[in-house]
Amino acid sequence: MKPLKKLKITPAQLNYLQWLNTGGLEPENVVLICTDLCEKFGAVIHSSVPPFKTDIRAIQNLYKNGLAETYPEIDLGITWLIVTISDKGRQYLEANHD
Repeated sequence: MKPLKKLKITPAQLNYLQWLNTGGLEPENVVLICTDLCEKFGAVIHSSVPPFKTDIRAIQNLYKNGLAETYPEIDLGITWLIVTISDKGRQYLEANHD
């Protein structure tokens, strides 16, 4: 893995990382992605409206770099992938941004 200081992220990824970090230790902002094969498959829902243009690729890249983490949750029989900031993501923000 790349060291935190040398890791380059895009402005969209930084926006998402800061937005996900808003809740501190208990994430207030999360992204929900439907993973069940049903009418909602692939749907992306944000826990609150982000103040920036959203892009699923930014979330995917944060996950690939270990800056975001996911866990499954079942709601009314539909499986959602919950995306939150990881500890590595928090460390990246502390090391590189205010």
